[in-house]
Amino acid sequence: MTIRNWNNFDVFNPLGMTGSMNVSDFLMNEKVPFLDKPNVLVLTNEEDEIIWVCGYRISDKYKITTKTQKVLKVEIREKGRM
Repeated sequence: MTIRNWNNFDVFNPLGMTGSMNVSDFLMNEKVPFLDKPNVLVLTNEEDEIIWVCGYRISDKYKITTKTQKVLKVEIREKGRM
């Protein structure tokens, strides 16, 4: 997995939605301030598929269900905070 900054070509399927959405549109719908958008990170798998828009929403594809057998907990912390 990789954590990186999002880019204008990123697409994901937000939890609770059917179909995909551009991350830029998702951030606009979430009313993320313009100056904060460049700092938004995404967690991706080895195929560069978005698993999580960090701090906002996971992909519906990676939600926990009754069939889930393993869970990976990932936290993003500000530098210097524990």
